[in-house]
Amino acid sequence: MFDPTIYDNLKVVLEGKLYDLDAEGGLAIVARHDRVDLATMSRTFEMMLQPRGGASRAIVALSSGMADFAAEHRMLRLAEHRPGASLSLTLELPYERAEQLDKVHAYSLRLWGEEVDIAHELTRTVQPRDVLGHAVGEVWSEACEGTTSDVSDEACESAIRDASKYTTGEAIVDKFMDAADRVTVDATVNTSGDMSKDASTDVSKAVARAGGEASAMPDGCYRIHIHFRQRLDESHMEELEQWLDIAQMYVTDVEAERY
Repeated sequence: MFDPTIYDNLKVVLEGKLYDLDAEGGLAIVARHDRVDLATMSRTFEMMLQPRGGASRAIVALSSGMADFAAEHRMLRLAEHRPGASLSLTLELPYERAEQLDKVHAYSLRLWGEEVDIAHELTRTVQPRDVLGHAVGEVWSEACEGTTSDVSDEACESAIRDASKYTTGEAIVDKFMDAADRVTVDATVNTSGDMSKDASTDVSKAVARAGGEASAMPDGCYRIHIHFRQRLDESHMEELEQWLDIAQMYVTDVEAERY
């Protein structure tokens, strides 16, 4: 057995407060991680929260390292290093919300001012052309196999080639719709102006299915990283609870676009 560290005591307060916020109904806890890194002898505790019915996610993280534990138990203190733990909040939003970056940043500064460091991150999800091209090809070929001879093999292959040139879900949906229009035209030409009802239905289903699969691919993420500058120790228990109350307000306000 060993005495709890500063980190352990702060973790108890943080975890209890977040479960209280969950019970109050504003935010829902959706994940919990308690990690020990044996390579660096550091510990990190994370809880992921989500506004009920919202699209954003917030990750509250408490971390402490070997320098903290050594300073606390062995009295080996690095110059200007105060033993304790660091606190951070990461808010994940849909990619398109990055258009409001300036407003979000200004609102963040109004809440915390000089107490925090704020960083904004944009990530975009893409797929290799051959991966998406293969997926598109399977959907399209399956639809074509189920049609009558009204839809020519050449028309299907042309649609596959065009759609597979693009790497994002949004672009594939657009190109697939264009390709579907051409297939419809080709089918009409092949049948002297009389496209069968079955062929038309199958083409529509192919477009709907491929478009749905492509649009379901995540386009990216906009993240706001907020790092609390002051290192926390056991004298900051009350301050920690206040910070978490502000964090709840921040997450719900940004989710609702109340700046």
